[in-house]
Amino acid sequence: LKLAFQVVILLFALKLRYRDRIYLLRGNHETPAVNKIYGFYNECVMKYGAGIWWDFQACFNRIPLAGLISKRVLCMHGGLSPELSHLDVIRNIPRPCEPLDRGLLIDLTWSDPTNKGEGWFHSIRGNTNDDHRRCSQHDKNKVAITGISYMFGKGVVQQACQMLGIDLVIRAHQVVQDGYEMMAGRKLITVFSAPNYCGQFTNAAAIVCLDEDLQISFQQLKMQIPANLAPKAKPAPAIACDTNPSNAKADKDFIKPFTVCHFP
Repeated sequence: LKLAFQVVILLFALKLRYRDRIYLLRGNHETPAVNKIYGFYNECVMKYGAGIWWDFQACFNRIPLAGLISKRVLCMHGGLSPELSHLDVIRNIPRPCEPLDRGLLIDLTWSDPTNKGEGWFHSIRGNTNDDHRRCSQHDKNKVAITGISYMFGKGVVQQACQMLGIDLVIRAHQVVQDGYEMMAGRKLITVFSAPNYCGQFTNAAAIVCLDEDLQISFQQLKMQIPANLAPKAKPAPAIACDTNPSNAKADKDFIKPFTVCHFP
């Protein structure tokens, strides 16, 4: 059952109704190159025709690529970019816009953290050779043919936080078993809000909550796996919580207890 159309309409309706309380950020699937491949185009055509799919692309091209909470927490779908030297670089992105094959727009929607080292690395997304080499400055100035966007280590996160004057980066883009992971010395959170992703994993979903003092807590959502999918589902691939994986438990114990909600 394909419900992407209804999900997008619901999000747009919530934004219209609560425009000062709901903020939408653009992800890598809000581009024609991706959502035409993964079913959204076909869903639109079957339900209302190709014209409405193009209307959605026009809307997606106007969605912000990042958000800033209390000037201290930077949020995006993907991750950091070698081109992100100042927050004004994001503010100055003209909209409507459509990401190309490289650059800041691609990185904000596609890049991933890694525990392989401190710096920048070629992404393994779209890379059939699993080439995870470190990037030189020369590499960053050309199209990374080894994958889509980049992967970045703990050192990049800490340097970016200092350079941008922020305390924390919150991003999504990767399924994680508990619905969230803290990385890079508690400077980065990956949050994933789709439980049992695509029926392939047993992962929970999570929501990040920040109070007025920017103290972090989580709500975790666990869904019962349908009997027909249970034999196929498996735990989500692990991404280490830090360059030193032994810090994983300490990172999670650092936050306030989260609320676990179960739903059928």
